[in-house]
Formats: sequence, C-alpha cells, structure tokens
Amino acid sequence: MTAEKLGKLFERVNIGGDVPPQPELFFSALKLRYPQINNYVAEIYNSPDIGQLLKPTDIILTALRLVDPQITSLQLDRFERVVGEKSDDL
Repeated sequence: MTAEKLGKLFERVNIGGDVPPQPELFFSALKLRYPQINNYVAEIYNSPDIGQLLKPTDIILTALRLVDPQITSLQLDRFERVVGEKSDDL
C-alpha cells in the first residue's frame, strides 16, 4: 500500500466524517512501511522519564528533523520523498 492509497482509503472510510490530519496519515503510512516504528514510538511515549511530553506524531517529526532539519511538517504528499530519501537514516 502506498501513502497515496492510504490517504484515499481514509478519505473513503471517513466520507461524511472527519478526514484525519496529515501528520496522522503520515504516521499511518510510516507504520505500514516500517511496522517496528510503532513500537519505538510507544516506548518513547510510555517512558516514565519523558513519556507523553510529545504526541506520537510529534515524536516522528522530531526524529525526522534529526535526520533532516529541512523537514518542517508531516505531509502525506511528501511521504515518499522524505522516507525514500532518508530510508537508510531511518
């Protein structure tokens, strides 16, 4: 499943409802590409030291910004470019 197909799927499921925010869609696409990423985010989010300081999508954005400071937001239409270019660093 590509990021674009995931976005369309969410749009179809949510007809008449709210379309999830772009960061949520980006995170969902990332979990499809790298299933282990959800475990890493959960471990950080549930940490007794820093847990719940950041939302899961903010954790992803922070991690990506460590790889590339030019990334300013999680946008589904930029998913393939960001993840494709940075896959080795991820």
